[in-house]
Amino acid sequence: MLFMSVNQPIPREIFTSLNRLAGLIQSGVIRQVTVSKATGVNQGQISRILSGKITRVSPNVEKLCNYADSLSQESVAEERIRQEIIEAALRLWDGTGEQGLRLKQLFLAIDELHSNKKETTP
Repeated sequence: MLFMSVNQPIPREIFTSLNRLAGLIQSGVIRQVTVSKATGVNQGQISRILSGKITRVSPNVEKLCNYADSLSQESVAEERIRQEIIEAALRLWDGTGEQGLRLKQLFLAIDELHSNKKETTP
């Protein structure tokens, strides 16, 4: 278990969900900003809650638990792949605007080829 409540008993399933979410964030599978956008809980609150500084099951704690519980293995795998694609693209980019534009054009061309292939496949 990553953390414990400081004041009152918190149901075990709350800790299970929060620990799962904290683990996904710590391992880089999902980003805190992604969780914030999905739940409407600001990043400061997410950080505070996931660090174990909770005294009750607040609406924000419930939102984070519901979000964690909604993440299927498939959606976690998809998020991991998304992060790996972004990291691979950033490794290719030398930081210049010119190369950034070329990489963008390359990705859009690949997307267009992929879209055309879908349209012509019987």
